[in-house]
Amino acid sequence: EKRRMKGVYLLFFIVVGLLYVGSVLGQNPIVIGDNTNYFSGRWIGYLAPFNKGNATYSQYLSLYNSTFPNNCTFGWSWPTQKVTERRITGYNSLTYGQNGGAQPQQQITPRQVSNISTLTLTHDTAMNFSADGVTAIYDLFLTGAPVFNGRLFEIEVFIHFPPFAQYYFYGCKVIGNVTISGINWMVRIDTNINDILFAPANLADIPTATIDLKAMYDWLIQQKVLNGTEWYTGHQFGIETSQGSGTFLVKSVSVNYVLDSPTPSPSSSTGAIPSSPSSSTGAIPPSPSPAGPTSTGSAGSLSSFLSHFLKRLIQ
Repeated sequence: EKRRMKGVYLLFFIVVGLLYVGSVLGQNPIVIGDNTNYFSGRWIGYLAPFNKGNATYSQYLSLYNSTFPNNCTFGWSWPTQKVTERRITGYNSLTYGQNGGAQPQQQITPRQVSNISTLTLTHDTAMNFSADGVTAIYDLFLTGAPVFNGRLFEIEVFIHFPPFAQYYFYGCKVIGNVTISGINWMVRIDTNINDILFAPANLADIPTATIDLKAMYDWLIQQKVLNGTEWYTGHQFGIETSQGSGTFLVKSVSVNYVLDSPTPSPSSSTGAIPSSPSSSTGAIPPSPSPAGPTSTGSAGSLSSFLSHFLKRLIQ
């Protein structure tokens, strides 16, 4: 009887193991290279090395079409720059809606900022890079029309605020300090280009948070920086590259966007995929090889489950 039960356990172990391996093999990541849009619902993935110069570099976006924009990884390797020649080399991002670039498969409803009821941005990330190599930001352009027709203002919200970005920030005009979403923000503006900057006053990273962008708009209206008629058409979330190497894992990212009446039905996103994703083709960059996030599902519980049966098998 004991031998028969061992045979049952062995068969069960093999079947479950094969199912687990099959699920992992079915979750091979898609790797996106420079200047290639990856479309899925209201979201777009894109790598933009707009200021690369003659640099020799590599970068990628690794994602899973079943979970995008969640569970994706940005990776990069850029040469070290001279202090006197320090610059941003590009912006690698996830776009919600439109922010001056391509239109998503499912457009969001543009809205003047004073007529937005709710706009909160939630992220959970893992940062693995040198402290002064990149910034991590939310970035958006406010426009003068519901269709993007050029920027009136740019707003940048730093969740990684490195020394080279601080150097730029402290040269800008002070607007003030404000506590929003439990975070005390220093706020300044580059009046030459109307670039509004929100940076954490304690200079600490913010790998996980929900940030109330609507509250930031309202505060800027109170400070008479905005007048409320500016249009929100979407935003981006990602990494401004400069130098060094690293990865930025976006475990999850979501938007709660609710419009005031009168409008059609509210537009909101929780990161779910409302339609089949598609991607334009493009060259895949060379190394670094994408480490990529782990495949989704209950891998940890499966491992524990299989371990239990293996122990029973060898008893």
